[in-house]
Amino acid sequence: MTPAIKRLSIVITAALILIAMLVYWFMKQFHWVDEEIDRGFSKAALQNDFLAVKLFLQKQGVPVSVVKNQQLLEKGHWRNIPLTPKDTIILVNGYKTLDEEGYQRLKDWVQSGGTLIASSQNPFVGSHTKENDLLLDDFGIEQAPKEIEEKGDFFEEMSKELKKKEKELEEELEEDQHNKHEQGQQSSTKKNVDHKTPALSAEQQKQRQIKKDYQTRCGKKRDTVKIDFVAEEKPLAFDFSREQAFIYYDYDDTDYEKEPEERAEHLLYFDWLDGGVTFVSDTYIWSNKRIDCYDHAYALWSLVNLDGRVWILVNQDAPSLFAIIWHKAPYGVLACLLALMFWLWFKSQTLGPVFVQETLARRSLAEHLYATGVLLWRKFQSPQLLIVLRKDILDVLEKHHLFQVAAENDPSGQLRLDFLHELTGLSQETIKHALFADAIHEPQDLARVIAHLQIIRKKI
Repeated sequence: MTPAIKRLSIVITAALILIAMLVYWFMKQFHWVDEEIDRGFSKAALQNDFLAVKLFLQKQGVPVSVVKNQQLLEKGHWRNIPLTPKDTIILVNGYKTLDEEGYQRLKDWVQSGGTLIASSQNPFVGSHTKENDLLLDDFGIEQAPKEIEEKGDFFEEMSKELKKKEKELEEELEEDQHNKHEQGQQSSTKKNVDHKTPALSAEQQKQRQIKKDYQTRCGKKRDTVKIDFVAEEKPLAFDFSREQAFIYYDYDDTDYEKEPEERAEHLLYFDWLDGGVTFVSDTYIWSNKRIDCYDHAYALWSLVNLDGRVWILVNQDAPSLFAIIWHKAPYGVLACLLALMFWLWFKSQTLGPVFVQETLARRSLAEHLYATGVLLWRKFQSPQLLIVLRKDILDVLEKHHLFQVAAENDPSGQLRLDFLHELTGLSQETIKHALFADAIHEPQDLARVIAHLQIIRKKI
């Protein structure tokens, strides 16, 4: 083996050993980690608030249809799928949406064996209508009056908020100390050199975040409402913190004259001949965000008729624009009146006497002539102007043959005076003074002579 080949083999061997060491180091330092990233709800879930209910019941073998109108109650079918007495209807936002005919059809269907779940809430119906809900009236149920919080002093409200935040922090600290105490008890059986409690692992932090998110969506467990179900040993827990309880008037069947017992309830069930009706204060406990909270899903599975189809009718009919405008019209009229009063007050303000700006008219020709005459008089140029004007007038008369008499045959100018008198309408004395006068001593007289000469020149 030649030295060159020997050196090459040594280099290749060293390179392979180095690569193997790098691979070993990489495998020891880096490992695959599967991380789950929550992208939020899918597009289908964003378009359908009850998609989770549909998938949940379909896995139990129950067909589900979500309809965003009430055509099913009007026609008795939807997309060629008939409504049968074994079906279940969940009315979402159905409060005050049924008229007499629609309510009668719904009543007949329930009494023939149908199952109905209705709510006492409807965000699309406000104070613009005074009508009652026909379904709730039949069972002695009405909405609870809206609670109006009276706000006190600003600093008092801030103090309450701070105390609330402080209480939440104390609860979190107590929970952390409880978890650390449990970890300390578990590690006491092992050899422990370092007595410090180890930090939370990534998995523990993840579980803690999941629990926090769960409480944000579903509320705290101590605030849940416990409701007894006939077939259950323990009461089921519900989160009804988003809506107020409805008022149920429980009449005594033996004495109708007795005042009814008034109770605040979140869920009630009634038999209605062959069917049944369930009233809940909030049907959105079965929405995508809250169906996994506590016993919501199991309670729904217990309430629906599993032998038929479940219809989720979501009402999205808001009041008409005219109804909203008519309800808010008094505020608009009041605003217009206030605006009118302010405008009148603004226009009535005066800051002193009214100043009228005089518009200067153009000066007349006589004024210009008078000013010209005064100027020429002051400059001693009036004789020259008179000579020029008179010569111009006489030249025009001679040129256009306005009269047949020569100057030597009319030395006094009487014929010219007669002719110009008939032509201009000026008196002969005025024409004679304008054409032949030499003794002019005042600027006013000069101005009149120039004005008369201008009239004669224009007429000829």
